[in-house]
Amino acid sequence: MGRPYVVHRLDRDTSWLLLFARSAAARDKLQAGWSDVTNTYFAVVKGRPNESEGRMENYLVEGSYFRVRICGATDRGAKQAISVYRVRHSSGPYTLVEVDLITGRKHQIRVHLNSLRCPIIGDAVYG
Repeated sequence: MGRPYVVHRLDRDTSWLLLFARSAAARDKLQAGWSDVTNTYFAVVKGRPNESEGRMENYLVEGSYFRVRICGATDRGAKQAISVYRVRHSSGPYTLVEVDLITGRKHQIRVHLNSLRCPIIGDAVYG
């Protein structure tokens, strides 16, 4: 096997998943079709959302120290953020939640789940 080629880095600060290709041609083909990829995220959270599934829609803005917060639609720098979630399993104080992103804003899943009072376990910033 030759040199590995980095195709994409997924979600730094969470799982740190990296995708590699075994050739430059494979990398180029994967990167060319990257916009067609859909991502499904899973998070273990503390607590349980009130509803088993739902849609979170609001506006986010990045503030000081790169921390993202919910804001009004007319706030300077506000970007619409939409996520859809489903509870997959709950046990004791923890819940496994599946999240699909309609938009892909910085820290969107972390902020949205925290707004449901269900912070992601191990999240040092929003948890």
